[in-house]
Amino acid sequence: MRITVFDPHQKLTASITEDMLLLAGVKVAPEVIGQWTPNEMALAYDWAAREHLSASDNPVQRRPRPWFVTLSMQPWIRPVAVYGETRTVLMEAL
Repeated sequence: MRITVFDPHQKLTASITEDMLLLAGVKVAPEVIGQWTPNEMALAYDWAAREHLSASDNPVQRRPRPWFVTLSMQPWIRPVAVYGETRTVLMEAL
């Protein structure tokens, strides 16, 4: 399998996978990503790249989010405007 990454050694790392997942709006701790197999990291990287590219006008075929990414996601907090006032809401991963 050929992976295109911006690592000088052409090795997919947890840091690179985390960065790509963040581009797709998914937060997973690097310690968790480091426990994934190389194949799981490649699948997560591929999914996140497709999600990121499909957000614009690129004709990219989207794929379902891998199950292990969903299980590894951290809850995150985002501000939500409700009737003119801003509230902070905890968003669950699932």
